[in-house]
Amino acid sequence: MCPQSSPGVARFLPARPVTVDPDLAGLRTPGMTTTTLQAPQALRTARRSPARADSAWFPVLALASVVAAVVHAMVIREHFAESALYGSFFLGTAVAGLGYAVVVLLRVTTPVLLVGLVANASIVALWLFTRLVEVPVGPGMGKTEAFGRLDVIASGAEVLCVVAAISLLRATSSRQVPAQPPQC
Repeated sequence: MCPQSSPGVARFLPARPVTVDPDLAGLRTPGMTTTTLQAPQALRTARRSPARADSAWFPVLALASVVAAVVHAMVIREHFAESALYGSFFLGTAVAGLGYAVVVLLRVTTPVLLVGLVANASIVALWLFTRLVEVPVGPGMGKTEAFGRLDVIASGAEVLCVVAAISLLRATSSRQVPAQPPQC
């Protein structure tokens, strides 16, 4: 990985062009000129949040993630009683959902939005699969689950997470973003 492609490096680069004048330091030699240095466009762009900080989608995304996580936490015990695999899945989704909400509110980036989008869409797809086709693994394998009030609430919140993440990502892509990472 080239050092210029790291968003961490972008924090230490100046946001504005910097003029280097050798006369100020008494270092001018024949042929030396004043130079203006500027961070590459990709690094200046990496500093930006995925969308404007005042976007209403940030709290919607965080709240929807918390709602889904709380519902998952409410059913952990009953799923552990059925299977350690099922209980572990719901424990993991509850913890991940709460953690994701915190990250979205504190320091969201495009990769964070993409991970949340894929994770929530995958959970909704698995939920629909277990309701419409069959449970793919565990003691309930081969059977279908009934739609329930809590799982509809959790999946609705996860769909809202997907919509919010897509909206924030679209806001990002409508701004000037480099098409390719910097070449080393």
